[in-house]
Amino acid sequence: MKPVQVLVSRFDLAKGEHEARYEVAPGQQASILDLLRSIVEGNDPTLSFRSSCRVGMCGTCAVVVDGREALACQTAAPPPGHTVRVGPLRNLPVIKDLVVDPAPFFDRYIGVDPAGSGPASGQPAGPETTGDCITCGACLSACTMAAINKEYLGPAALFRGLRLVEEATGAEAETRLRELADGDGLYGCRGHLDCLSVCPKELALPQAISRLKRMAARRVWGLRAGS
Repeated sequence: MKPVQVLVSRFDLAKGEHEARYEVAPGQQASILDLLRSIVEGNDPTLSFRSSCRVGMCGTCAVVVDGREALACQTAAPPPGHTVRVGPLRNLPVIKDLVVDPAPFFDRYIGVDPAGSGPASGQPAGPETTGDCITCGACLSACTMAAINKEYLGPAALFRGLRLVEEATGAEAETRLRELADGDGLYGCRGHLDCLSVCPKELALPQAISRLKRMAARRVWGLRAGS
């Protein structure tokens, strides 16, 4: 059986950035994570990456596979004799190899509710906020606007923001909405839809942002459809 050629982005402060090639014999139904683990166990124990649950629930193993964000544990390895390129998430600082610093992502995510108060009480979430974000960072990595504007909140934070607005009541809901509409919040999105296809939980991220914009137009700026 021919091995899989795995091209992995390597980075450390001493050597800088380069790409390493490994030959790995894939097992049956192997994932990208299986290939990475095989490299560490048999080829190069210095390769660094993150993983935890291995069932697509924690988001820890998110990487870029052949130019597309994905969970390593849920992405099938290519057939024997083929080549795959694996790199770190984009728009986040690289610490070493495939390990990125998630702090900028979580700063955005927590920033929509810095007090950690959660929803006030109120209304059930709409269809745009169905499902739970696993905070993998794939959407921020794929977002072209996040690459341009480092202060833009990003899809995951706005998804959380919409849920908080929908579940809040009265003045609390309007305050949250105004905060999301200010500065580099929801209007930082230009509707490029980069986040749409990379979310491992298939969350309606663009639809959530569009709903926030409609809500802000009505409740913050006092606009009505057709005005």
